[in-house]
Amino acid sequence: MIKFKLPKPLIVLDLETSGTDTEISSIIQIGAYIISEDGILTNNSFEVYIKPYTDHWKPEAEKVHKIKKSFLMQEGFELENALDKLEKWIGEPRKYTFTQWGNGFDTEMLRKAYIYLKKPYPFCTKSFDIASIIKFDFLLRGLKGDKNLENCANSYGIKVKSHLVHNARYDAFLTGLLFEKFIRSKINSEKNSMVIQA
Repeated sequence: MIKFKLPKPLIVLDLETSGTDTEISSIIQIGAYIISEDGILTNNSFEVYIKPYTDHWKPEAEKVHKIKKSFLMQEGFELENALDKLEKWIGEPRKYTFTQWGNGFDTEMLRKAYIYLKKPYPFCTKSFDIASIIKFDFLLRGLKGDKNLENCANSYGIKVKSHLVHNARYDAFLTGLLFEKFIRSKINSEKNSMVIQA
């Protein structure tokens, strides 16, 4: 029987931000899901909206995430309160490894938020990029074209709710589901035991 076990369970992290500059942008939404050590996406999820804490606001970013500044000012939490909620949800920060869709933008923004608050970063600094894994798998299978999160999910047979794409919680869900489907597909095609070091 094929065995698969991650060294640690994963937290799939996704953020929406006021822009793409990690030095001056605000996190405005955090979404996250937990993947168990056996590579299964759980129902354990987290979401919080955050009031902008810098003056930086790019209209181009708003067109993507569709989150209004007025909504955040009314419904969003202060940054410190939002991060406290995240820490309470995670519980034991060092128990998990962060993963994300992309080259580290999300975890970098999270680190910068703690720097902004002059607080120590409490989470494991190791993280990895699910997008790189999925896109490499596509290359091995000779698939071409635009490989954004939505298209990759569609290619794996996931029914995507397009109107929810770029919502942090939904994007974290899609990323986690893609990883689970990738792992299951490899387990089904391999004959020997496998372990991925994360």
